[in-house]
Amino acid sequence: MSLTAAVALVFAWLISSSCAFHPGRRDVPDADQLPPGIQELFISTDDGERLHCYWLPRPPSTRVLIYFQTNTGHIAKRMPELLRLAGMGINVLGANYRGFGKSTGSPSAYGLYTDGARS
Repeated sequence: MSLTAAVALVFAWLISSSCAFHPGRRDVPDADQLPPGIQELFISTDDGERLHCYWLPRPPSTRVLIYFQTNTGHIAKRMPELLRLAGMGINVLGANYRGFGKSTGSPSAYGLYTDGARS
């Protein structure tokens, strides 16, 4: 492999997360600003990060849907979708990736897989 190709691969790897993820940290509501019945919680990951989540319990259902938002913004911007799903009688956990919303850390492909497995 030529030096130019090796440098290009390293550069692509370094910028891949910034191209793929566009986390939002603005306009994240405080817990007291959430609609009634929604709980704010944090899930700790094995590597020490904290994932910001919203829990929409719908007893007596035992079904749980874990909802991760798209690669931009944060989970609070998906509140209408979370409420719609919970309205179907399903317990919903809306989770932010690391680096999104109030979650700690920085977004990465590795973190995405780790966070999904932890939730």
